[in-house]
Amino acid sequence: MLESARAFYLRDESKTEIADRLGISRFKVARLLEQARQRGIVRITILDGEVRGELAPRLAEHLQIEECVVVTGAPEETLNRQALARAAAAFLMRTIQRDDSFGLSWGRTLAEIGNYIGPLPASTAVALTGGVGTDFQQSPVEVLRTVAEGSGVQTMSIFAPLFVESPESAAALRRVPAIASVLARYASLDLAILSVGSWRPRITQLIPALTAAERDELDQLDVRAEVVGAFFDDQGRVVETSLSGRRIAVLPRELVTIPRVLAVAGGESKVPALAAVARSRILTALITDEQTARLLLETEPVTPGARRLSTRPLS
Repeated sequence: MLESARAFYLRDESKTEIADRLGISRFKVARLLEQARQRGIVRITILDGEVRGELAPRLAEHLQIEECVVVTGAPEETLNRQALARAAAAFLMRTIQRDDSFGLSWGRTLAEIGNYIGPLPASTAVALTGGVGTDFQQSPVEVLRTVAEGSGVQTMSIFAPLFVESPESAAALRRVPAIASVLARYASLDLAILSVGSWRPRITQLIPALTAAERDELDQLDVRAEVVGAFFDDQGRVVETSLSGRRIAVLPRELVTIPRVLAVAGGESKVPALAAVARSRILTALITDEQTARLLLETEPVTPGARRLSTRPLS
């Protein structure tokens, strides 16, 4: 146990390297590291760069959500994503309890969480969407794997695209038992963790999944933001599009019933999109950086009231 802890935490060896050298399995190494923490042999301090003071409570009130975590962040985009991911990992470790179920979407920031997370209690991690594109490192399957690795966490993935070619194809896939079991799990999630994409300006990983005609449609409908393949306007209304019936993902109306819904996103260009998603009332928590937080405070405050989703129908 001591040798595994020294190698992992002090010499920065991977679990695989430790396992090969000690002649044990990688999962045994993970169990030894978890036991070392439980017995107090290893104590971990997370320096998450969190900004203290009134900024986070002010932003939570402004956006009408329960909790905000604001990190110092960094001017460089990659470093800023890493700071957000560290804070999201800390949020997960203090929030997830034994037998909880939590959902994860995908994207560049969420793909970083696994680099900073420690062992989690026995729980279930559920993919909130099908896959997009060919970059496996940012896929929902890989996000779940990296978060669950070395923990007593079971994963439930969707092995299908986020968008399929027709509503009929989507309906058929939703009936496949392996996919249906994941979709059914959304009703009992304790927490959902989301990335937020901006449609105006374009800061979203969805572009490769959409045709030119579909992109034009979203432009004409004045879409502002995207979450799990659902689109929102500036007022926070769900915008129904020709893509709506072709999604294999959690529905916005399901998100608004989940007790805790956390968005992890930052950057000045994403401020209008974040404000729009906050107005949708699907969120209960936000992790963002200091600059983004201050800019969000300059937007129109969210009207107080119960979490209630509104939809703008496809005309």
